[in-house]
Amino acid sequence: MSRPLAAFFGHHRCGTTYINDILRQACRELNLRHVTVPNPRVFNHDLRTFVQDKGVGFLAYVNADYEYVKQLDQFRGFHVVRDPRDVCVSAYYSHLHSHPVTETFPELAEHRRKLQSLSKAEGLLLEMEFRADEFQLMRQWDYSLPHVLELRFEDLVQNPYRHFLEVFRFLGLLDEERLGAGKRILGLMLQGLRAVEGRSRGRLSFPLAPGRLPAERLLGIVWENDFTRKAEGRQPGQEDRQSHYRKGVAGDWRNHFQAEHIAYFKSHYNDVLLKLGYEQDADWD
Repeated sequence: MSRPLAAFFGHHRCGTTYINDILRQACRELNLRHVTVPNPRVFNHDLRTFVQDKGVGFLAYVNADYEYVKQLDQFRGFHVVRDPRDVCVSAYYSHLHSHPVTETFPELAEHRRKLQSLSKAEGLLLEMEFRADEFQLMRQWDYSLPHVLELRFEDLVQNPYRHFLEVFRFLGLLDEERLGAGKRILGLMLQGLRAVEGRSRGRLSFPLAPGRLPAERLLGIVWENDFTRKAEGRQPGQEDRQSHYRKGVAGDWRNHFQAEHIAYFKSHYNDVLLKLGYEQDADWD
């Protein structure tokens, strides 16, 4: 019996680039075909046929729409969300400076021109409006699927080693027999021993269980994609507004939202915030 499709379901500015870099590297070692789809135009609105025709082993649907996910047959996946208020701030700076204009995101060019003509306060309001479709996808997602592991971006970046072990175990892609050694390697990583870097870059080889990645190697891949490396030496919290990896911390919206932004957000997206559990009371501030 063939292995079911593995899948990552994400949303814009919810760590998709970071997560996808780790998945892409792991899939190379697992000999799984990793394919990223940003929107339904890429798969001609027929996700099931696309996956079958392309021989996809690991699907990364980075602006996930549950209406298309329902087309899939057998799969196991994980879904990552982020505080929508932080999404707005992250998207504002990314769209203003760093996010590439691509064939699959051509509307960014005009949006960027508008943002560059506005003050920061006005630009944040425009970005909130621009995020309406994304927050609608979060609103419509089914968060009770037994074959989809639900994660928060904030938890993932707080302890990526533990959560990526959890993800790959859930997907059936983790070599459990090597897990004990993996925990020892994790301990070394957390102590900051730089010697682990050489081993994690492929100069050690690990025996693979069929279709599964040893814990040591997975942890090495996660370590290679640490925020500090992505941000060229900056620590989480040290901001570079020009960088795609701008700041790397949760709750940054508090540093940017003014009363008008809070009022707009409550008026348009409060139900999403409450549904995701980022607030318990509709009258937050």
